[in-house]
Amino acid sequence: MSERSDTVRGAPPAGATRQRRRRRSLTPAQLRRLGLAVLGGILLTLSTIATFGYLPRYQLPGEPILDNADFRAGFRDWHPVGLVTLDEVELGLVILQNLAPDRITYLRRVIPLPPGRTHVKLSADVATYGVHGGEEAWQTARIYLVQEDPDGRYLWNQPHQLISLVGTTSRQHYAAVFEVPGLSPAVRLGIELPYATGRLEVANLQLEVVEERPVFRLVASVLVAGWCLLVAWIGMRLFGGIRSVTVRAWLLGALAVLGAGLFMPAFLRQHLIDGLASGFGLRLPDPDAFGHALVFGLLALLVRIGRHRDPLLLHLSCWLLAGAATETLQLLTADRNPEAADWLMNALGAAAGLVLAETSLWVQRALEAARQRARQKDTRVLEARLARDPFARHPKDG
Repeated sequence: MSERSDTVRGAPPAGATRQRRRRRSLTPAQLRRLGLAVLGGILLTLSTIATFGYLPRYQLPGEPILDNADFRAGFRDWHPVGLVTLDEVELGLVILQNLAPDRITYLRRVIPLPPGRTHVKLSADVATYGVHGGEEAWQTARIYLVQEDPDGRYLWNQPHQLISLVGTTSRQHYAAVFEVPGLSPAVRLGIELPYATGRLEVANLQLEVVEERPVFRLVASVLVAGWCLLVAWIGMRLFGGIRSVTVRAWLLGALAVLGAGLFMPAFLRQHLIDGLASGFGLRLPDPDAFGHALVFGLLALLVRIGRHRDPLLLHLSCWLLAGAATETLQLLTADRNPEAADWLMNALGAAAGLVLAETSLWVQRALEAARQRARQKDTRVLEARLARDPFARHPKDG
């Protein structure tokens, strides 16, 4: 009877529960790999911050591309709307005033760009007096430089803002460098009080083409190569442990979408993300955030399902590093910049994918446990019948 009951169909092998628990704990080898990945990520992160925070990036001064920047010829080539005047004492000082919150006062101009990838530096001295913003975040005293795509549409979700101020601020110097891809034929420079009341003063306006220093580009390339090697090492180990062909296929497709989005021209990416967000009925202030969260959530979900025996901490660490790497790789593109907010969206998307995967795995384990209890119940019934009749058959044997 005991020999028959030990080989009953569906009975779990002895020690299976303990073995499953051991597999879900961190082994010494996994701890070493996790420690190396975290240490490499920390070193690369600190090196990246130091390089882009303290190493001079551009060669200044550059080549001016904005004529009549000091308004010696009045508003020639400019398009003023509203109360826009020039100071009678200081040359090059332009004053914008808006008294009605339902109107726009602005000074705009479209500037053709030289062919090829361009780095342009926009700078100005700015002061505000009693500026009250509107209901939207962009309804302030602002100066921007927005890219134009080949179809004449403006890419507002790309880096474009020099200042956005409210209240009263003393005169200060502001400067920013914008990277413009070769497909953008022109940019629009705007000085505005859009649905915001108050006074805006701008002087010493300059727009010039600058070049990236070769030393900086070399250091940045080394850092990017380091990030690529770290992510490739982690990705190969994760991908190699996925046995499901379906999960592998979906994972490769999601990685292809991520790579295409990373190096896709800005205007194509903007139209694609806007279309996806509209299809889901979403209206986001930053449509790129939707793309970041969606792709990283899908990747984390697939990898977790394919490698559910790995520790959850290992998955989370890998996706935090992957998010930092994708932001660093954007330094190679002409219209993207690494941002902490984008990395946060990567992390949140990955965390959401892990939560969904864990929920799915929990449901799967609960169903398996229910089936296990049913098999154990059948085993107990069979043992009871065998105790009464040694020649009894299993209930499922008919």
